[in-house]
Amino acid sequence: MLDALLAYIVLSGKGVKKTPAELSPENLLFAELPIERIEKCYLCSAAVYPAARYIKSDSFAKRGTPNAHMSNIMPTFLSTMHVAKPGLLRGIELAVPYIDFYARVTDQEHFINLLKVVKQNGIGKKTSIGFGQIAGINVFKSEHPDRCYKTEAGLPTRPLPIRLFQDKIDEDAATVGMSGYYAPYWFRKNHVPCFLPDTSLMSPLPELNSSIISDMKAELAAKSSQH
Repeated sequence: MLDALLAYIVLSGKGVKKTPAELSPENLLFAELPIERIEKCYLCSAAVYPAARYIKSDSFAKRGTPNAHMSNIMPTFLSTMHVAKPGLLRGIELAVPYIDFYARVTDQEHFINLLKVVKQNGIGKKTSIGFGQIAGINVFKSEHPDRCYKTEAGLPTRPLPIRLFQDKIDEDAATVGMSGYYAPYWFRKNHVPCFLPDTSLMSPLPELNSSIISDMKAELAAKSSQH
């Protein structure tokens, strides 16, 4: 989510860091961003990925202490009070020529300054080891000003609280579920009934190309040689 990405930058710049104190609702801070909003719902979309992209499976080494919840995804993980022996976790590598976000910007200079920090930091997981690097950021005016929260067909491009957007979304076609609609999105106590973006819009199945097929063949050949 674009607002979550920018909120992290804004709050980090004020010295606010993620701590266990965030588990209490009264300790959560709402970040003021240069984006139009309805109550706490910023009018900016989730990431929209292109169909033309490169995907492959891989394994990543990860260490963890009990509070990292490694045992939830690795039943054989032995919990200790110290940094544990690393385990290999399966993951997906994704490379795309671009990612689109849509937003109604209220302060262009402030917004662009935040995007400069995004470029420096990268996007997604494991930026500390080189993933998520951004080659460049382009800002342009969209032909569809409402794309920041809904498609031309009236479907949401981000989680939208039903009570605020009931008359703006195609209720018969939209998916409904419990979700947060402002950062931090992981905080379940703030989840409310929302119109949800379709997964095919945000993460369509990749088009098969020679690189993907080549990697699949190599992985299958490697597995066959192990048996």
